[in-house]
Amino acid sequence: MFPREQRLRRRKDIARVLKQGRRFSNNLLVFRTAPSKMIGPRVTVVVSVAVAKRATVRNRLKRQVRHLLRQELQDRDVLGRGVDLMVSPRVAILREPKEVRQRALRELLSRIYPPTKH
Repeated sequence: MFPREQRLRRRKDIARVLKQGRRFSNNLLVFRTAPSKMIGPRVTVVVSVAVAKRATVRNRLKRQVRHLLRQELQDRDVLGRGVDLMVSPRVAILREPKEVRQRALRELLSRIYPPTKH
């Protein structure tokens, strides 16, 4: 679980990301991003009923994606960049192992947070 200040929780914030945000996707994940005035990123993971009908499967997938996302955001220097992230897994993610999921997530995050030059 992300700390409270790193969670995108309010309906109006999520609606703003959907309406004004940019979309990044691959075959496993869809990221929607919008600039934020916050210091670091705020995150929400949304799994549609179309991905899995059973709530237990959707909730497990949310936990797994949040865990991978938390690891990847810690490895990147993202504190100075305020971005609201909405992550939506696609159906194909259920068939893939953790390593493939992690690679897909890394790919999208590198498009959102390009590597900084030192």
